[in-house]
Amino acid sequence: MTKREYLVGLGLAKPGRGRLSAAAHTALEAAIADGMTFDDDKPVDKPVDKSGDSLETPAITESNTPIPAIRSPKVRDIGESQLTGFTAEGWRVGFTSCRRCGLHANFCSCKDGLLVPSIVETLDEKSMEVLNSSYATVT
Repeated sequence: MTKREYLVGLGLAKPGRGRLSAAAHTALEAAIADGMTFDDDKPVDKPVDKSGDSLETPAITESNTPIPAIRSPKVRDIGESQLTGFTAEGWRVGFTSCRRCGLHANFCSCKDGLLVPSIVETLDEKSMEVLNSSYATVT
């Protein structure tokens, strides 16, 4: 017998779904204190996918240990700010990553240097100094 079926029998709840009154909750607490057990108190089995495997997180063993992240060395240090360039119309554009590899400017080690966004036509002086010879690929 479920909790709701018990309460319906006492006239404190309606069959189906819905909220239970404070009196119904009090009656449930009293029944549980008297030692009554309900079917919906039993633990629910864990869901199983179609292959029969449990859907819980697998345990980590030696054969499936996570691969540590590879940290690439810092190639340059652009500081706290972003690099700045200008479009053909003169609009200011800030950027921090290489267009070719997608890495942050500090970690880009592309053979031809950092590739700026395609919209950038020229760089400001500070950004040009930071990139030094890396800036050979503006299109």
